[in-house]
Amino acid sequence: MADVHLVRETEGEIAFAHPPAAGVVFAVIGGVFAAIGYFAIDDSVGAWVFTGVGLLFVAIGIGGAFWRHELRLDLNARRYSRLKGFWPSPKLREGGLEEIEGVALQTEERRSKDHTYTVWVVKLPFRGEEEPVSVHEARDEMGGYARAESLAKKLRVPLLDRTEMPERVTPWEKLDETVADRVAAQSKGWGVPSSVGAPPPASFGGSRIFYDQTPSRRVILLPAMGMNALSIFLGLFGLAFAAGGGFFLYAMLSGMPVNESPEGAGWVIAPVFILIGLGTVTFGYAAAAARGVVREDGDTLAIGMRVLGRDWGMKRFVKREIEQVELRIAAEPARRSGRLRVGGASIAMGSSPSTPGQEVLVRSDRAVARLGKNLTDEERQWLRDALTSMASGG
Repeated sequence: MADVHLVRETEGEIAFAHPPAAGVVFAVIGGVFAAIGYFAIDDSVGAWVFTGVGLLFVAIGIGGAFWRHELRLDLNARRYSRLKGFWPSPKLREGGLEEIEGVALQTEERRSKDHTYTVWVVKLPFRGEEEPVSVHEARDEMGGYARAESLAKKLRVPLLDRTEMPERVTPWEKLDETVADRVAAQSKGWGVPSSVGAPPPASFGGSRIFYDQTPSRRVILLPAMGMNALSIFLGLFGLAFAAGGGFFLYAMLSGMPVNESPEGAGWVIAPVFILIGLGTVTFGYAAAAARGVVREDGDTLAIGMRVLGRDWGMKRFVKREIEQVELRIAAEPARRSGRLRVGGASIAMGSSPSTPGQEVLVRSDRAVARLGKNLTDEERQWLRDALTSMASGG
């Protein structure tokens, strides 16, 4: 959760504040728990536990209600004021915006009841302070970058991209610089270097990457994701489901005694079980056969997945708007929870540590795409160079 939340943003001012109402809600919940423990529970141990936990929540809630943390950024005067501490005597600190080192963007892991997920956190580090002020959290990468870049440009401070180390420092004046701009500057008028014409790297049986070089409508088709724990589980689960329905249907057709309630329900249930099972098997196969795809359409690139001959989840990028094409650490938690949710049910599949590999990141102000996680290092480098060349007009 961010330290402070946005309460006002205009052309001349940005204001953040800690919401004290959250502390009041926390205290009320704690009071309810304490009252239940004191008045409604006869068991002495249970009563002490409920009352103690409730009073602890009340204390934390009161502390949150009296905590003050306000940050005001005056963009016209290029000054800030910051109020921090417990009421009635929070400390006031004022200074120039040059005391803000930059707008930092970093990833952090969060845990919910049954899984771990990644959030993109925007922070303002002040010179002389160890802990930066967290001002925004986003569950999606594009939202994190969009907010960080917007703040950096308004404050006229650099963007400190700490989503991967070493951090990348980008001056605020160059935040809208595109891949095409950088390639053109590096080529110094000698034309755009093109590596997209080079064939994909080959393995023992030839290249795993399909590449159609037809000008202005080129296609890059990456290798299939392959069998994994999820696809195997879905296949076995679907087969078991379909087999159960098939056996039930066979029993009714062959005259075997079958318990039905109401009478005739089996003629509906058995086909439904078969269809659900076959659908689950198909879904597992599709998860294993899915392939990353890049389609060129004149001045745009479409990036997504090709499943069973159709393209899904395509994100469209205008070439002249692409700001990043680079190798990055995969945007996934270092530890996978190993749980599968089907409707409201959660099935534990074990938990194992995992070191995220690399992916190719493609980013503009409108969209973010990551692909190539199942490629070799040489294949990822080829894909990065090919996309760079395509984005810059090569």
